[in-house]
Amino acid sequence: MATKHLRMLGSRHTAIGTLRRGVIYPLDDADHRVAKVIKNLTDKGTKKAPKVPAAELLTKRQFEEAREAVESLEPKPEAIDTKDQALRGQDEARNELAQAKKTMAEMTKGLEAAQASLKQHEEMLVEVRRERDDMASKLSDVTARADAADAKLSLALKDLEDAATEVGKADERADNLEASLADATAENTRLKSEAAKKSKQSG
Repeated sequence: MATKHLRMLGSRHTAIGTLRRGVIYPLDDADHRVAKVIKNLTDKGTKKAPKVPAAELLTKRQFEEAREAVESLEPKPEAIDTKDQALRGQDEARNELAQAKKTMAEMTKGLEAAQASLKQHEEMLVEVRRERDDMASKLSDVTARADAADAKLSLALKDLEDAATEVGKADERADNLEASLADATAENTRLKSEAAKKSKQSG
C-alpha cells in the first residue's frame, strides 16, 4: 500500500500519538495500527447516523496543492551584499579580538595575583618549617636535660638507699652495744653485790 496523506480537521489523541489540527501527516497504512487510526479519523458514519470526521485523506493532487500553498507562504531569502557582509565580518572579528585581548589581560592579571599568592605561601611555609626545626631542636635539648636529670635522680635514689641501709646497720650495731652494755652493767652490779656481802661476812 502507498503512503496516505492525512490532513487533520481537529486535534486528536490516537494510538500512534497526538495528531494536531491543520497538519498533514504522511502515514503508511500497511501498519495495522495506522490503518485503524486512519479509518477511525475519516469515518463519516452512515446516512442514518452521520458523523463529522476528524481528518480527511488527500489525493495526490490535493497534497501537491497544499504543499505549494505552504511553500508560497515561506519568506524568500534576501539578496546578500557580500561587501557589507565582509565589513560586518571584519567588525565582528575586531570585536572578538578586542574581547579576547581583554580576556587575556584579565587572565594575566589573575595569573600574576596567583603567583604572588603562591610566593607568599611559600615564604610562610619556609618560616613555619624554620619554627618547626627550632622547636624540634629545643625539644631535643629539653629531652637531653630531662634524661640527665633522670640519671642524677636515679643515682641520688641509689645513694639514699645505700645510706638507709648503712643507717639500718648502724642502728643494729647500736642495739647490740646497748644490749652488751646492759649485760655488763648487770654483771657489774651483781659482782658489787657479792663483794659487799663477802665484806660483811668477813667483818
